[in-house]
Amino acid sequence: MKKSIALLGALVFIFVAATATAGPTTKDLAIAYNDKIIALQTRIIKSMIAFSKSFGTGDGKIMMKAHKSMVSTIETTLKEAKKVGPFQGDSSLRDGAVELFKFYNEISKKEYLEIVKILSAGKPSKKGMARMNEIVESITVRENALDKKFQGIQVAFTKKYGIALTENRMQKEIDNL
Repeated sequence: MKKSIALLGALVFIFVAATATAGPTTKDLAIAYNDKIIALQTRIIKSMIAFSKSFGTGDGKIMMKAHKSMVSTIETTLKEAKKVGPFQGDSSLRDGAVELFKFYNEISKKEYLEIVKILSAGKPSKKGMARMNEIVESITVRENALDKKFQGIQVAFTKKYGIALTENRMQKEIDNL
């Protein structure tokens, strides 16, 4: 009887030890990987929102400072994203994010800078307003295509690993810009 109790105790100990030391599941790792990519994207989006809010000041110096900060954030985040390894040999989520971040980097240095210059010159002329509208329309068309592509990649990734997607908490703020 004592041997049975000792054996049972040893089995329980082994089970508890094995369970306690078992690593995270593939799903847990996939969630962490997805969250890491989305955290990088969120960092960029927050800097873009702060930059957009600077327009309301009408102050060219404030807008340029916000622009410089945004560009720096995007560049740093893009470098960080490029260093993220693939998840179990699949780099599609990372690659989709890098493509989107490269786009953000490009427009931040070119189109957004042009908008700052127009707004910094005082009240925009009709020509200046028309140019800003052209820029915004161009950015929107290109960004929508990249966003849709990235969302498709993310949906495929989450389906593959049984992850539930949640709504982007920042979407309402983005939509109100």
